[in-house]
Order: sequence, then structure tokens, then C-alpha cells
Amino acid sequence: MSEIRLVDRDYEVIREIDRWRVCQGRHIKHLAGFAGQRACDRRLRKLIRAGYIKREKILYGVAGIYSNTNKSKQIAEIINTNQKIKVEQIKHDIAVLDTAISCKE
Repeated sequence: MSEIRLVDRDYEVIREIDRWRVCQGRHIKHLAGFAGQRACDRRLRKLIRAGYIKREKILYGVAGIYSNTNKSKQIAEIINTNQKIKVEQIKHDIAVLDTAISCKE
């Protein structure tokens, strides 16, 4: 694992992943205010390599879902440490997050 210097946007990414439980890259782009998807994906990749977040393919046909690791929970002082992703709720949570983002714009 390589160490990176965390900036405010990284903490925001970690908090948003914790808040919504089921986040994809396109959601994080809007929630954290990235200018483009490519910049967002590069930063997420760096956070994965540093061990702050992880990306899992849980459900067939759904893009990878990002979740926090114990390392990020300690740094961002996250209280909700036992959030499990339920397979039957993934599509619902993604739809809720899509709706929240479209209402925000």
C-alpha cells in the first residue's frame, strides 16, 4: 500500500461513502464535486491503493460498489462501523442516490 496525502475532498469522499452505504463512481463524482469522471476515477484508484476504500463487484450487471475500510473509518472518525451491504437492497439504494443527485442539481 502506498501512502498518499489526503485532501479535504478525500475526507468528503469517505464521508459520502459512509453516508449512502452504496456508492458508485458516478455518484461520488457528483457528491464530491469532481469536474469529470476521469479525475474522480483516478482519485478513487489512489484511495484504493492506499487502503482507504475498496471496490467490490457484488451484483451482476451493477458497476463496482465502493465501501470504506477500517483505515478510513479511523481517520474520518466514522461511528457507523458495522454497515453491511445487502444484496437485495443494492438496486434500491442506487435508485435513491440517483434521485437525490437529480434533485440536488
